Amino acid sequence: MLSAARYLRVDLTDGAAPYMDIGLLVAGQLWRLQRGTAYGIREGRVMLDRRDRNPFTGAEFPVPAIINPPFAAFTLPALSVAEARNQHRDLLRRLGASGDALWITELTDSLAERNRRAIWGAVNAPGEEASASRDSFPFTARAVRMVERV
Repeated sequence: MLSAARYLRVDLTDGAAPYMDIGLLVAGQLWRLQRGTAYGIREGRVMLDRRDRNPFTGAEFPVPAIINPPFAAFTLPALSVAEARNQHRDLLRRLGASGDALWITELTDSLAERNRRAIWGAVNAPGEEASASRDSFPFTARAVRMVERV
């Protein structure tokens, strides 16, 4: 499920401190698919750790990344004509390659599991063809790879 959204900043005023940043909230329109994603969702982490090696001595210098962001790759296999031509096109127009979306794997998960698996990231990469393919007469499909924006 994808949601085109924007950020809202919430500041609380207190007598002791002028402002307190409590984080970001996501607000926007919800795109609820009529059918779910395909089987075979790949979930994991993009490993940004490095392991440099000195070519003269052979000594290795492991450098852990500050964060290895989670990613999910999935396919929307059965978009109807209305979803592909209206909602999907509108989502691509609004987000472009610079906007982010919220993807929630399963609405039936517990709140803690849903927070752990949800990904807030870019649906489209710069230079990528963001399109839906017409696989069969009544349906179109779209492959998506989202990486959590850190």
